[in-house]
Amino acid sequence: MALDFASAHERYLPFIRCAVSSYPQRYRDDLIQDGLWGLYLGCCAFDSSRGVPFDAYIKVCIRNRICSAARGYASDVNLIPLEDVGSTLPSADLPIEDRYA
Repeated sequence: MALDFASAHERYLPFIRCAVSSYPQRYRDDLIQDGLWGLYLGCCAFDSSRGVPFDAYIKVCIRNRICSAARGYASDVNLIPLEDVGSTLPSADLPIEDRYA
């Protein structure tokens, strides 16, 4: 690996959390993981001889990975938010014969 991922993880985790904060809560944990994956891949691929500052390069890698993952989550029409599942279930207060009528 080109750079030390452990120190980059510590330094850029707040940036990743900030970057995913505008997305729906149900996707944030997954998007944080995707941001960390972008950080890892960026650390592996960084080439200082190209003259690009690491900070600028890695932030682009992280943002691109998060945006790409978010597009994938948004296009998955089979996802039902967990908070919406309860509203589709029949009430336990109804008699059993009325629950699925």
